[in-house]
Amino acid sequence: MAKKPDETVIPMSRFRRGGEVVPEIGAAPPPPQADAVRELAMKPPPDLTGKPKIWCLLSSNSGGKTTLARWLVHRRAETGGDPLILAALDPGNRSLATWFSGVEQPPNRDTRTTARWLRDSLDYLVADKLSAVLDFGGGGETALAELLKDQPDLADRIADEGTALVACYPLTPRVDDIFVAAGLEAAGFRPSATMLLLNEGKADPALPPADVFDPVIRHSAFRAIVARGAQVVWMPALDSEVMDEINLKGLPFAMARDGRVPDGAAFSPIGGLRRAAVGRWLAMMELRHERVRTWL
Repeated sequence: MAKKPDETVIPMSRFRRGGEVVPEIGAAPPPPQADAVRELAMKPPPDLTGKPKIWCLLSSNSGGKTTLARWLVHRRAETGGDPLILAALDPGNRSLATWFSGVEQPPNRDTRTTARWLRDSLDYLVADKLSAVLDFGGGGETALAELLKDQPDLADRIADEGTALVACYPLTPRVDDIFVAAGLEAAGFRPSATMLLLNEGKADPALPPADVFDPVIRHSAFRAIVARGAQVVWMPALDSEVMDEINLKGLPFAMARDGRVPDGAAFSPIGGLRRAAVGRWLAMMELRHERVRTWL
């Protein structure tokens, strides 16, 4: 029979050292924000308390305009505010009209006709002191640019009447997105309430949003608009599968959060854990917009 080795297990005591003080291992620090984010210095936002607000949602396709419009409507309902007038000016797909009834729309897709319609609509909103959300869609900014040819001081004239224009530019990580804002700024459209909305839902979820948006934030056009007084807001991402389910079922955010469906619906409500994700997203939206709360 083979003889067992003297030691089949090495005792831990052989490696113990007495009297040593071992430094405590600390948690790794969080990754730093991109330099471009740290360097941004925003001016204080204008206080729009008590004023009617006309939100102009302007960006390229798939920037997040309709999602933001739906959230603004949701928030108005949650806080008991007066209903918003909604208008869709997209020369192509006016998706806002698929979410809400009674959405105002220009009679056709012609740029000059839409510009005249926009002029008359703004006159009506300002005269009646009404708040509104105008979703220009991808390419709808051309109608606004057409109107600015005759009225480059449009924003100032509306402000003089006691109504605030809010220029909101939802941005994806595509650097080209900032050119919509840059072009309108150059045409004279510079409301004191201007927002550059960085849509994290369009960023790679595996990467830090600050890094993904770094090329946009570093762009001279972006930084010039911020230096003029624009506010930078980060729109949080909602899990893409949850957002897809909400969109497929056509649910308002409140119904998605609360597990409800419209009367007579043949589909089931959003599941419990997914409802919780919607609730967290809505809470984060509120937190991210706190700096511009008086604009809402």
